[in-house]
Amino acid sequence: MSLNSSNPRVIWEVKPQADLENITGEQISTPEFKMSDYVKGVVPGTVFTAYVEAGIVPDPNYADNIYKVDETFYNRPFWYRTEFELPSSYSEGKRVWLHFDNTNRFADFYFNGEKISGTKTSTKDVSGHMLRSKFDVTNLVKKSGKNVIAVLITDADQKKTRKAKDPYGVACSPSYLAGAGWDWMPYVPGRLAGITGNAYLVVTGDVVMEDPWVRSELPTLQKAELSVSTDIRNASSSPKEVVVSGVIQPGNISFSKDIRVEGGTTARLSINKDDVAQLVVDHPKLWWPNGYGDPNLYTCKLTCSVDGKVSDVKEMTFGIKKYEYKMVDNVVGYPVLTFFINGQKIYLKRWKLGNERISASLPG
Repeated sequence: MSLNSSNPRVIWEVKPQADLENITGEQISTPEFKMSDYVKGVVPGTVFTAYVEAGIVPDPNYADNIYKVDETFYNRPFWYRTEFELPSSYSEGKRVWLHFDNTNRFADFYFNGEKISGTKTSTKDVSGHMLRSKFDVTNLVKKSGKNVIAVLITDADQKKTRKAKDPYGVACSPSYLAGAGWDWMPYVPGRLAGITGNAYLVVTGDVVMEDPWVRSELPTLQKAELSVSTDIRNASSSPKEVVVSGVIQPGNISFSKDIRVEGGTTARLSINKDDVAQLVVDHPKLWWPNGYGDPNLYTCKLTCSVDGKVSDVKEMTFGIKKYEYKMVDNVVGYPVLTFFINGQKIYLKRWKLGNERISASLPG
């Protein structure tokens, strides 16, 4: 279930923390709390995005509007709040996971009156950017009625100002460095702080797959060797006998493997050509970059089952290719970093992100 702003049933409310003085995240994340005079949030997006979309700030892409914005208003913590109800397809006994694919730069999470990140007294629990957060809210979620999420977003470095000379990158790294201004774009109020990735709810069984991937090796361009790996997490307190099965298309390549995972632990499962001969693909459809050939893609659907019942499903898209880089002497004998795809030398072109990042709605 998507919790993005594109879901018409989900409305994110945004308000400065300073306007909610002495009100805790535990209070804000309850149905009884009413956030008056909020700005409608944009998720994924930044705090500044919300104010631009609401028409409170003139379009920063025109004239010198961006330089007229009061940066101090955005360079401080903001609350995000939303409500949702579980989908009707939910059945008792399932696990409910709350996902945030990206927050910037610090985040503290609350759900149904409880703090679910860090400890009860910790702050800036999720520190960084492009960091995924995932919470098991099974014991907190309400099967009927409203559930409430509150997220406190703190910007990267509240001391750095538009005209300051101190180095932004050193002060807040890792972050979107260009958010403090670069030669090709102006300083962004709030420095792109916000819920900048997808937010969503996932319902599974007790056992889930985490960070699955497919890797391809190309001994020759006529033969590919595939390997599949995923972490298997058992969120229950008892051991589980797990069957992971998969199908790769095109080619209808099927495979499966059993693994025992103790309660409350995570185990790594890997499958390669030594386990399944079909993972050696003859005459694969290779992925090529634009201008060098077709960007052929394969799909892999993984299913995790316990006692014959599906517990989790993941789908991935991947390309079969060989990527290399090495130093090669140019015509005057000077070594130059050179890139190859499938043995073919690639001419890399480059472009820069400019003002379109000012009110970023999606990670660039």
